[in-house]
Amino acid sequence: MNLNPEFRRNLWIQFGETRVLIAGLITGMIVLTAVALDVALAGARNVVPNITIYVSLWTAVVILLLWGGRQAAGAVLREIHGRTWDAQRLSTMHPWSMAWGKLFGATSLAWTVGLACLIAYAVAALWFPSPEAYALNAVAMIGYAVFCQATGLLASLARLSGRPGDRGGSTTVAQLVALLATALLASYVVWALQDQASFFGFRIGEDALRLLTIWFFALWAVVGVYRRMRRELQMRNVPWAWLLFLVMLALYAEGLAY
Repeated sequence: MNLNPEFRRNLWIQFGETRVLIAGLITGMIVLTAVALDVALAGARNVVPNITIYVSLWTAVVILLLWGGRQAAGAVLREIHGRTWDAQRLSTMHPWSMAWGKLFGATSLAWTVGLACLIAYAVAALWFPSPEAYALNAVAMIGYAVFCQATGLLASLARLSGRPGDRGGSTTVAQLVALLATALLASYVVWALQDQASFFGFRIGEDALRLLTIWFFALWAVVGVYRRMRRELQMRNVPWAWLLFLVMLALYAEGLAY
């Protein structure tokens, strides 16, 4: 299988035996402890996974937003501090391959463990009425994670425009920018879209509209990473992407106000 070489390189780094063992043990212990508490409190025959469903979701939040967000924010900065970034810039790798290879390669272990927690969350939701609502929550959580990680990588790439001696910066600053942007997006989705269920006059439901909003900004954050990576690799950017974003944003706003 001919994988993206940057993605494959990050997989080799992330999936070391010790890292996988520690991440798997800690996450497994947290989820299994929640399951054991549910069984102990309710009895083996009448188990309702109230604790499991919350613990698995919030464990996924911590893993994907905090750990995954930090890994994404430091994906390029670690290369700069290790003095390997200039060699990568001189390679023939396409900017898109470099962008998604770093974005999803540097966070691959976090995604693996986080998705495992979301699977546990989805399984626990089968004990509750309307499990599809919990499935939508899981999809929204994945969208928030993509937005947070892409914003963190974009914020770190934005620090690379200085002189060679000033390049780099703090991974923590880039991560805080990403977390703040994610918090603002979540606040907008929860409060501004409350009781809003129509888009261009079609009643698509509150949950569908919230998912549309989350993934709209998440996918454009990924596009922003690609465009900034093109600039970092000394490739010319034409303004069509920014104009297209403004057009799509205007259409999205018009759909809400229709």
